[in-house]
Amino acid sequence: DTTRTITIGAGRDELRGAVDFARAAIARGPARSVPEPWALPMRRLHRLLIEPAETSGLLRGVRRLLIAPHAELHYLPFAATQSAFQRLRQCPPCEYAGILA
Repeated sequence: DTTRTITIGAGRDELRGAVDFARAAIARGPARSVPEPWALPMRRLHRLLIEPAETSGLLRGVRRLLIAPHAELHYLPFAATQSAFQRLRQCPPCEYAGILA
């Protein structure tokens, strides 16, 4: 197995806003007018977090993706994130590494 890392271009304020938006959408839950309120915020997070790895080629041939959150990303419900990312695209199976010390 090989470990690869990538530094994303999003700043802390942008990530904080995206995480807050996603958490609020998940908390609201589905409504008649918006059956999947998580979809837009998860697309945004996917664009910020996963697409840089995809476009750089780091995910080519990857069988498993380990997400090690930092700072605000610890406040994002991982189960919702994993499900949404896999529904949005054909992401490899994700695992979550809570706190790495």
